Amino acid sequence: MAWNAGLNWRQLSSGLEFARWSIPRYDSASNQGYCRMGEPYVAVLRIEPNLWRFEVLHYSLNGEDAEPLTIEKWQEQTSSSVVFNAGQYYPDLSYMGLLLNGDQEFGARLHPQWQALFVAEPNRKGVSRARVIDLKYDRFRLGATPYTQVAQSFMLFDHIGRKRVKKGNWAANRTAVAEDRKGRILVFVSEAGLTIWDFARLLQNSSLNLVKAMSMDGGYESELAVRLGNFDYVSYGQWETNDYGDISVPGIHMPLPAVIAVHPR
Repeated sequence: MAWNAGLNWRQLSSGLEFARWSIPRYDSASNQGYCRMGEPYVAVLRIEPNLWRFEVLHYSLNGEDAEPLTIEKWQEQTSSSVVFNAGQYYPDLSYMGLLLNGDQEFGARLHPQWQALFVAEPNRKGVSRARVIDLKYDRFRLGATPYTQVAQSFMLFDHIGRKRVKKGNWAANRTAVAEDRKGRILVFVSEAGLTIWDFARLLQNSSLNLVKAMSMDGGYESELAVRLGNFDYVSYGQWETNDYGDISVPGIHMPLPAVIAVHPR
């Protein structure tokens, strides 16, 4: 059943909408709901790629002595309307998979197990300006792709409705990028701590007409900054559990080595 209670859109600009989505808390007795810790909200951006462009960024672009930045510092540096965290990274801060900005590559080659790519800004006409590519079904060859912006991670669910994550009890803040049936890109960043299975279930059960969705990094690195006109929203990941229990750090502002920025065309 489609569910979107508490999702009221605010148009920030032409082709850019924001909602702070109220979601039910998880009830263990009935195994219903989604939010296991933190505030029961998910920030949602709906973006028209024909009016907004995406830029993949890594802190190494800032020079040899550069360091990762908080999401607010990223936004200040890039003067972008929207910035959100990209995917996961290794201890040396290199991206865990493919991360491209034009001819600059910041991560390893394609991660062999992860099958999701967020791609944008093609260098030729006739293709979508931004989309989610599922390597299980879609063709992609690095030397032949028209897309100049690429960030790799893993699928949450695919176009046939199959969840591509496993059930588990780990709860954390989450970030996802999805594509809807009109070709718009939606970005989700939770204020709540959710399991990855419940996050996929939440997005699938919405009435947002999502075709497929991929996960970006979660936990403390799940961050979003939106600033446009008199509207200002910032969210930092701070909720996380693992096999050892609750390791949440309320108030943490984790620096990010890689982000995706959104600018008007």
